Amino acid sequence: MEFLKALSDAIKTKKVKNRRRAGTRAYMDSGFVHFSKLAGYTRIGDRYEPDGNTSEHIRIILSMFSEGRTLPEIKNRLDSILAKDSSHNRYGYAKIISLVRVVYAGYIKRRTLVKLTNLTPLVSLEEFRRAARQARREERKLAEQ
Repeated sequence: MEFLKALSDAIKTKKVKNRRRAGTRAYMDSGFVHFSKLAGYTRIGDRYEPDGNTSEHIRIILSMFSEGRTLPEIKNRLDSILAKDSSHNRYGYAKIISLVRVVYAGYIKRRTLVKLTNLTPLVSLEEFRRAARQARREERKLAEQ
C-alpha cells in the first residue's frame, strides 16, 4: 500500500514540475520578462529603461570589447572617468566580464535568442557578439595567469 501511495505522489510531483516548466517556458518565450534587479536599468512600470550612469558604463565596456580592447584598457578607461558600480565600488576585472550579457542587446538566451519587448537595448546584437568574443579571450588570458 505504501508503495502505491509513493508511486502516486511521484506521478503527481512529476506532473506539477512539468506544468511549472511549461509555464516558465511560455513566460520566457513571450519576450516580456521581469528581472529582480538588472544593472544599468531602471524599471518604469512594466518597461526597463537605461539609467543614467551605470548604463553608460556598460555601453563603454561593451563598445570597447567590441573594438578589441583588453581588460586593462577598459579598466583604465573606467577608472579615468571615476566610474563606480551600483555598490559604489570601482569596476574590477570580474565585474567587467560579468557585465557582458546578451540582455544588454535586448535578448535573452533560451534554445534560441528571444527578443525582449519590454527593454530598451544598450547595444546592437552584432556589437554584443563582437564584445562577447573579445571578453571570452580576455577571460581565458586571466585564467592562464
